[in-house]
Formats: sequence, structure tokens, C-alpha cells
Amino acid sequence: MQGKRVGMYQNPTTEMFDHGVDSCVTVLTAICMCKYVLAVDSSPIVLLVLCAVGFTGFHSPTYEHLITNKMIFRGGPTNPTEALIITQVVLVIAGLFPTFFHSPFIRFLVVAASVASVLSLAHSIHELFIYYKKDVNKTIHSTLRGYGPLFFVISLSLVWFPFLGDFYKNHSTLCMLTLALPWNYSIFRTIINEITAVKNLDTMSVLTGQLPAVIPAISHVVGIPMIIALPITFALSAFMYFYTVVVSLREVCDALGMEHFWSIRDERKLKK
Repeated sequence: MQGKRVGMYQNPTTEMFDHGVDSCVTVLTAICMCKYVLAVDSSPIVLLVLCAVGFTGFHSPTYEHLITNKMIFRGGPTNPTEALIITQVVLVIAGLFPTFFHSPFIRFLVVAASVASVLSLAHSIHELFIYYKKDVNKTIHSTLRGYGPLFFVISLSLVWFPFLGDFYKNHSTLCMLTLALPWNYSIFRTIINEITAVKNLDTMSVLTGQLPAVIPAISHVVGIPMIIALPITFALSAFMYFYTVVVSLREVCDALGMEHFWSIRDERKLKK
């Protein structure tokens, strides 16, 4: 709706806003699904894998589009939109018929989502391989540069998230938001490059924006209580994320000589 108000397709920042909303939907859907899964199967590994496959499935076509300038919508659960819809349908059914689902089904759901995510990632890497004219070294370099930040924070999460125990049960929303913000940051930075058509993703800059994700891992190793570490991590991650949003929008608009995304176009001025 906001895109139409400002003239969709005539304002490139619309795409940034659109993808930004998509990434927020991905975060919220992942959190809702994990909260439901927690009530059925409290295995932290299951929850972590469920989040990881969701973010990987969303990140893959975004980076693929950045490099190849092609957005291929694959069928079934490997498509980010269809995967989100399937997830939300599962949540609705779970709400209407809570006794229908059980632990084995949840694990089957995680396995199915993992397969779909791996297929999406494999397809994106294959498209990079074709784009680089089957140059293996360039494909590997691009893959590490594009997917490195996301897999870096996923790996960090393995250090602390599976060991939260009762803390997660009592503070699941805080834990999930702290987990999701650095993950989503890598996707957002990829979107910025996608909008500005800059194919060389500044991986080190993205990793710098994800530095708050290191705090829970260090805290777990040295024994600092998570009730202290996670709020600090969440606050710093949120600051880095929104600071990047504001600065990026301003830079994109200035570079393109346009008004800000939420400035409504004056049709009368355009006619003159």
C-alpha cells in the first residue's frame, strides 16, 4: 500500500521496504513457529534448525538475484513465499486442532523444511556457478562472501542457544529476537546491495554489524548469566539494524536524487 502511495517501480526504495517487510515476516513467523514447537518438542536443536532453514531459504534467492539479476521462483516449499504460507497454515491448524500435532510430526516438519532449504541453497549456488561461466573458484569465493555472514551467526548460535534450558522456556521471545536480529541483518545488507546494484558485498562490514551476536557465545563460555547478556545483545543488535536502515535509506535516496520512501509523490508537480 505504501509502495503505491509513493509510486511503486518509480521509486527504488520501495523494493527495500518490500524486502524489509518480507524479512520481518520471516522473523515473526519463525518466532511463532518456534513458540509452538516448544510446546510440543522442547529440543533446542530442533528450534535452531527450524530457524536456520527459514533464514537460509529467504537469503538464498536474495543473494542469487543480487549476483545474477535473475529471481527464479521455484515451486513448492523451496519458494520463500510458499514456505511462509505453508508455515502459517500449519500454525492456523495447530491453533484450531492443538491435539493433532505431536513430536514426531514436528520433527518430520523440520526435516522437510531442511530439505527444502538445502535445495534452495543448492539451486542458488548452481545459478552462481552458471553466472560465473562454471568457474569453480569464483563461485566458491562469491558463495563464501554472500552466505558467510549468515552462516557465521548461525554457527555462533550453536555455542549458546542449545544450552539455554529453562531460561529459554521462561524467556523464549527475548531469546528468539536476540537470535534473529543478527541473522536478519545479513539479509538486509544483501537487499541494500540488490537495490543499489553493487554486486561486491562488503562482507567485513556486514560481520561488523553482527558483532553483538558474539556476546551470548562469550557469556556462555565465561559464565556470565544470560539474563544480563541477552538484553545487551538485543539492544545492540536492534541499534545496529535500525541505524543501518536509516543511513541506507538516506544514502540511496540522495544517490538517486529522490525524496524519501514515505514522501508521497505530488502528481500535480509531476504533470507540470
